[in-house]
Amino acid sequence: MRIVLQRQTENSVCTMGEMTIEGSYAAWTLERQGPQFPSDYHSGPAGIYKVVLYPSPKFGRVMPLLENVPDCPYCEIHFGNWPHDSHGCILVGSQRGENMIYNSQLKFNEIYPLIEAAVKSDGCDIEIKDIPVAL
Repeated sequence: MRIVLQRQTENSVCTMGEMTIEGSYAAWTLERQGPQFPSDYHSGPAGIYKVVLYPSPKFGRVMPLLENVPDCPYCEIHFGNWPHDSHGCILVGSQRGENMIYNSQLKFNEIYPLIEAAVKSDGCDIEIKDIPVAL
């Protein structure tokens, strides 16, 4: 299964985007700002990463983890509403506001079974795409 995260906007606080699963809308996303902005944590680089299931000590449950993300050894897909809820991870939600997303835990609980089933069957990866450059 292919997940695509298309980053759409970025500022000095966060990066916001849209996640699709197999080409259909799945969630709005929120990540930390890119490395060009000063911060203790940043969004990971664009690329294609394998998604595995990982017993997260932070959440005390199994979570989706992106493997081999440079400078972010534990890049999870998880719930959270604000940039400070992420230490380089991808947050998901069903609505977005200014530098935040809403209904994150509900949206995570909706998409997690899809990711879990894919990882356990044919595998799952995520393609993270940077904001398109205007010409």
